[in-house]
Amino acid sequence: MTRKALFMMGVAVLVPATARAQSASSGTGGEAARPAPAPQADQPQAQIDDIIVQARRFDESQQNVPLAISTVTPDRLRNAVVSSTDDVQRLVPNLRINQTTTGQLDFIIRGSFAGFGVDPSVVSYIDDVPQDSRVIVYGLFDLASVQELKGPQGTLFGRNSTGGAMLFNSQRPKLDGVGGYADVRIGNLAERRFEGALNIPLTSKLAFRVAGELERRDGTFESATQPGLQYDNRHNQAVRGSLLWRPNSVIENYTQATYYRANEHRSPFVAVSLAGPCTGPTTPAAACLFQPPFSTILGTDNLRAYYNQQAQLPFGRTVNSDPVADLQRRDSITNTLTVSLGKITLKDTTYYGRTGSFITRDYDGTPARVVDGSIDDDIRTFYNEFQAYGKAWQDRITLQAGVVYSRDRGRTINYQSVFPFPVSLVTPSLATSRTDFRSTGVYGQAEVDLSRYIPGLSVIAGYRYTWDDRNVATTAFSGVPGRVCALQVLPVPASGAVPFPNTTLADCTRRLKVNYSDDNYNFTLQWKPASRVLLYAAARKGYKTGSFNVIAIDPALAEYQPETVHDIEIGMKADWKIGTIPFRLNAAIFRAKYDNVQTSLTLVDPASGAVTAVTINQDRVTGLSNKATIKGFEVELTVIPTPGLQLTGFYSKIDAKYDRFFTISPRLNLKGQDVGGVTPETAGVSGELNLPISGSTKFSATANYYWRAAPSTNSASQLTAFPGLSYSQLDARVGLSDLFTPGLTIAIFGKNLTDKRDVLSNNIVSGEVTNRYTEPRTYGLDLSFRF
Repeated sequence: MTRKALFMMGVAVLVPATARAQSASSGTGGEAARPAPAPQADQPQAQIDDIIVQARRFDESQQNVPLAISTVTPDRLRNAVVSSTDDVQRLVPNLRINQTTTGQLDFIIRGSFAGFGVDPSVVSYIDDVPQDSRVIVYGLFDLASVQELKGPQGTLFGRNSTGGAMLFNSQRPKLDGVGGYADVRIGNLAERRFEGALNIPLTSKLAFRVAGELERRDGTFESATQPGLQYDNRHNQAVRGSLLWRPNSVIENYTQATYYRANEHRSPFVAVSLAGPCTGPTTPAAACLFQPPFSTILGTDNLRAYYNQQAQLPFGRTVNSDPVADLQRRDSITNTLTVSLGKITLKDTTYYGRTGSFITRDYDGTPARVVDGSIDDDIRTFYNEFQAYGKAWQDRITLQAGVVYSRDRGRTINYQSVFPFPVSLVTPSLATSRTDFRSTGVYGQAEVDLSRYIPGLSVIAGYRYTWDDRNVATTAFSGVPGRVCALQVLPVPASGAVPFPNTTLADCTRRLKVNYSDDNYNFTLQWKPASRVLLYAAARKGYKTGSFNVIAIDPALAEYQPETVHDIEIGMKADWKIGTIPFRLNAAIFRAKYDNVQTSLTLVDPASGAVTAVTINQDRVTGLSNKATIKGFEVELTVIPTPGLQLTGFYSKIDAKYDRFFTISPRLNLKGQDVGGVTPETAGVSGELNLPISGSTKFSATANYYWRAAPSTNSASQLTAFPGLSYSQLDARVGLSDLFTPGLTIAIFGKNLTDKRDVLSNNIVSGEVTNRYTEPRTYGLDLSFRF
């Protein structure tokens, strides 16, 4: 029996089950709903509380938004033992979060495309401001909600996107009293995690809130060749201070400052297999040059010895000795001024921040210097958005409009050493790129209530136009023993140096500049045939700018074009009752047609072995654009059958195929083949039980099961990676709340109870296969106090 069939059977069992649960919701400002007390005979029957979202920039019920949204509330985050952002993908449908070897978090909604160094298809926001995804890895503290918006965005706020948006909303200061919380978690692998917040009203019109988190944990892998070096450890901390000033009913000013640091060793590449025997210097692979007898002749490291050593080690230990550093930082300040003028509200958000990232990589998984590299980023961002929204025509028209401007000034240093030899023109290489990216957008959207003509009917029309300016200056040197400018034809012809286009050899700098512009639109019909039922159909267009492969040396690969998508979505949101049992069913079907698909390829130069990750979206021979169609559906179900129990489940399915896609080396047309790396199916089931014991003390238990199918592959992706496997995870948490004193909770938890390890395999090093693994089983104790 398939997992899909098992899931649907599980849903059928959940509906008539005999229990009821706390319903999680967040209100204005994002406060989590408190557990509902057990109903008495004179209390109303169970119902599913509304979840309040800000998907359209004002507080409203999620069930009233004609857009597929999945929301995770603070209670759900805590009960699911969520500690890092990639845990969120286990709680909502059609979301995959991948952390790349550069530290970037790729949020992939409905198979949307992601790539190295490109603008994200799914834009991640912290309190209305787009953020570099690398500084959101541990940003899940003192949150009001996490909202997943699916499909093209941009006609309502922020930056334009083709895949969706992730909204991370922090708790705001409150004027109505002192409050806060403190959470302490201890667990195996010597885990120590603290999270807390304190809210202080300074006056009746001014309130301050400070929140923070600190985490330390040992690694899940240990180096056998570098004593004391552990991988996949936790060493991060963050502090957020915010100030709310509300002098009257017209003006509100909210200021927030954030400090974030992570200093960790990422999950290592572990050596798995090595080509051999080597009967010739390139037979059967370039890795033969790092094995006897050629390693002795050429003076290279001996891979074979390290692989033999790795084969004798138990799981959890590696011969790798590279630190695989992952250093992230963010310092920022945001100010939001809101002016309420009756039916019109004006809002201005200004942000300035500096983010930094330093990542090292060791693809061969051994102390041998075969394929190593590092990326050092420093980015300064200024962002401003002015919005106006309000009502007109006797409140039958809702209008929203805005202007947004952003500027990112960055510096990237990329070091790479690939198959190093005593004399080489291409390795090691050092490229420094300075970028200046600017974006300006104007948008507007109107919703017209047509209920006077057709009860429950309304129409929405939105439009956005965006101008993007990209400037890059790159300096690149390579070779030993003396370095040479890499931005020229090598080896240098006898007739003299031939620089690449737009390159000045005097300082070995290539300067590139490009301007792109395009529009987004949204046209939606929505109909409410009943007070708790919403039907909608939407047609949208998304646009994502083109740019440069800032570390690519080959001039033919320097630039890539904008990506666009035309999307259709039909959905339903309904709250029903079967007898006295309430349930909520949200479902959507969709189809997205992508043009100029931006996706990354890893290229290995057959002559030098140089490895380059580049983004392409057109065939280098014909100039034809790459195209793809992604279609599918998703279902979310919530049931509250009886006092004390809440049951939820979701299922999503995606079919993603290339309509036309040309790879580079070798040149293949993947037309009709699956889009590589897409997760075709996901499913999840969870239950939350809350029962009174004595007095105010309550017993709670939560269990979450998540499953995803094996990623799709095609004839090109199989050249650099083995097909992935399906993966499932079971988590649980059991606790007692209001124990001894109101607000005190003690709980035990377990994550990945079945101890399954997801595996990412690759053979990017010719002749080698290495693996990376996800976290093992973890467990521990939670102690929290709320006041």
